[in-house]
Amino acid sequence: MPVQVSYPGVYIDEQLSGSNTITPVSTSTAAFIGMARLGRLDTPTRVTNLTAFQKLYGTDASMGELVPQVGQFFLNGGSTAWITRIADATAAAAAVTLANEAGQPVLTLTALDAGTDGNLIRAEIDYDTPNPESSFNLTLYRRVVGPTGTVTRTGLETFTDLSINPASGRFIETVVNANSALVSVAVNGPAVAGIVAGVEGVSFSGLIFPVLDADAHTAIALRFGNNPAATRSITISLDGQPAIPVTFAQEVDLPTFLTGLTNAINTRLTTSGLIGTVTVTLRTQPNSVTGGRLLEIRSAGGGVVVSAAPPNDAASLLQLGVANGGLEISRWSRARPAPTGLVAHVHGAADDLQRLRSLASATQGQLASWTLTDPAFGANHTQAVAFTFPAQPMYAGTTFVPAAADTVVGSLLNVRQNLGLLATSIAANSANRWSARTQALRLALTPRFEGSDAGFDSRLTSAGGFDIGAAGELFEPPALPTDPTAYNVRAYTVGQTGGAGGAGPFQSASVAGNNGGFPQLADYEAAFAAIDREVDIFNIMVLPRALGQSDAIRTQLWGPASAFCQQRRAFLIVDPPSDNNAWADVNQATDPGTGIAPLRIGITLDHAAIYWPRLLAVVDGVQRAIDPSGTQAGLYARIDSSRGVWKAPAGLEANLLGVLGVEHRMTDADNGIINPQAVNALRIFPNGIVSWGARTMAGFDNSGNDDFKYVPVRRLTLLIEESLYRGLRFAVFEPNDEPLWARIRLAAGGFMNNLFRQGAFKGAKSSDAYFVKCDAETTTQNDIDLGIVNVVVGFAPLKPAEFVIVVIRQIAGQVQV
Repeated sequence: MPVQVSYPGVYIDEQLSGSNTITPVSTSTAAFIGMARLGRLDTPTRVTNLTAFQKLYGTDASMGELVPQVGQFFLNGGSTAWITRIADATAAAAAVTLANEAGQPVLTLTALDAGTDGNLIRAEIDYDTPNPESSFNLTLYRRVVGPTGTVTRTGLETFTDLSINPASGRFIETVVNANSALVSVAVNGPAVAGIVAGVEGVSFSGLIFPVLDADAHTAIALRFGNNPAATRSITISLDGQPAIPVTFAQEVDLPTFLTGLTNAINTRLTTSGLIGTVTVTLRTQPNSVTGGRLLEIRSAGGGVVVSAAPPNDAASLLQLGVANGGLEISRWSRARPAPTGLVAHVHGAADDLQRLRSLASATQGQLASWTLTDPAFGANHTQAVAFTFPAQPMYAGTTFVPAAADTVVGSLLNVRQNLGLLATSIAANSANRWSARTQALRLALTPRFEGSDAGFDSRLTSAGGFDIGAAGELFEPPALPTDPTAYNVRAYTVGQTGGAGGAGPFQSASVAGNNGGFPQLADYEAAFAAIDREVDIFNIMVLPRALGQSDAIRTQLWGPASAFCQQRRAFLIVDPPSDNNAWADVNQATDPGTGIAPLRIGITLDHAAIYWPRLLAVVDGVQRAIDPSGTQAGLYARIDSSRGVWKAPAGLEANLLGVLGVEHRMTDADNGIINPQAVNALRIFPNGIVSWGARTMAGFDNSGNDDFKYVPVRRLTLLIEESLYRGLRFAVFEPNDEPLWARIRLAAGGFMNNLFRQGAFKGAKSSDAYFVKCDAETTTQNDIDLGIVNVVVGFAPLKPAEFVIVVIRQIAGQVQV
């Protein structure tokens, strides 16, 4: 806009040049549609090298020719390809539903890739997180068994600190579905809602207080330095809301202390504008451990998280918060999928905390032996040497002595330490077949031996001060054989193996992955729609043969595929028939009933080309014949890069890489039979196997379509059309008059002149090679009234010299007259 002047001086006004540059589009981006064992179904995916393709779609060529054709494309010079994996309607993705520790279905895992490969996916769940009673970890991988029986894990993925709570930033659906290349997850919303309904979140102190209130209050006072005038602080967060500091007084007795702490927290929540209320109590029998009570802060919301609040911190003194030795159980914890392996229960239910009593007691914490039943080993693992767990008395460093009626059992820190010693003993004395570790207050055993269902029939028991495997202890045996227990498989099986899913009560509703059958016409049409919707540009289309796909099925594809290519300004490479040794020689290739003539029916001929014979290549370690389309597409890309799209992708420089031979050799005379029918020959010459033809399917003699007889002319035209289509969009909605026409002439003329300087057109000077016309002659007043601007672009294409004729003339000796 004009500069507004207000004072004498110099003003700067930046203005655009008014010129528009048209950039040539790509000419050799290929679109492949075919079958594979891996990869998303019906999802166009761009790959820029063979390694990237193999990572997504694998190297197994048993499902058809997609894998070798793409390999040939990149080997022969291709650089960018869009891959669409398709199959018929029987293709299915492997799936499995996981249950929580109570056997209720909470989560479904579904393989992202349809097919039997999904049956190889395994999932492991563990609670080894910063808060083992709130979040969980998920590990995913493919379990692959090699020819010699060697088991490897491929595609390993680990997702940590997940939650089943939809409001969490680590909600499993959000995290896994955005990042996993193996599965998608879906939480069973109604089941989870029923599980968490009415369940409160709670934070337990790690300290086990005496039964008598007076003794409990004395213990608290001693830990606070026995100074009633001093105030203490904690930091608390409810249901994932911002953490706030809370200050409270020591108070004169236990009931007053508990009431004062409750009021202090709720008042602070209210003044901070946060939602939720808490209650603070000492949990009594039967929900607490024998001989003692646990201080709890309980909320009706999703969870309570307590942490330190220096300098007058009370969280560490009361062992509140997981980091301080406490136990925090979210309302969502019961809705988590059950951990894999042998994992002890800790829920906070009526009898769960009761199980910890013996491991917290210095006097009762003795083991005469433990026994790990391991049927797959053929014998049990037993540690028979008696040992006594060391104790860390709750009142260490104080002068408090509880009354005789109270049984002091220490702290949950004792439990953690004692479980750690037990885990070390099990891991060291189980013939290297088991790993054992602690997850806060859980003992977790995982088989090291192979098999996804490994360990499900194993059991851990003990003798001495308590029996680990008895009712009410760490591992609760089932009331009935079909009840869920703490004993789970090593890994969940996504899908089905051997006609069945994995073992155990925590996985069900498994669905076997299915590769599906060869795609039908409707499947290709759906793929065309997906490509049209999601792919910005492609220039070459290849339809590799699928496993079991007949020539009759493939013949139905070429017409719709060529029409789609015409719509998208692309070019189709058609493969020759090969069933029952079809087109075994040039006579069959040109036979009026079974040769090229009936194959032309329904095809947009000037947007397609066909090459024959098929090529010999090594696929999956075996030499076999493959269609030439992928190889030829790579050759197109190579010639485009080195010479330009206007150069015919044929001749001695058009040697084909990665092939060993041709299915049928031909002579010059044979070539002379198929060339007039626009069947492009692939021939063996001294410099290798070369492409020795450059006609479109419309280029047969007397076709009446001489304009697009040759592949380079058609492909150059497509380049010009697509480039102008994209480059002239600036003209839309501009005033339709001479200034716009001049800009169009300048932009289109610059683009065409650039091609002329590269040698794309015939002619010694630009006026002989091309023209661009956009003025009052091409755009009449009626066109202007209709909102139309007409641009006429003409060019003189270079046509390949198919026939080089050498005339040899002898010069007769001069006769002297």
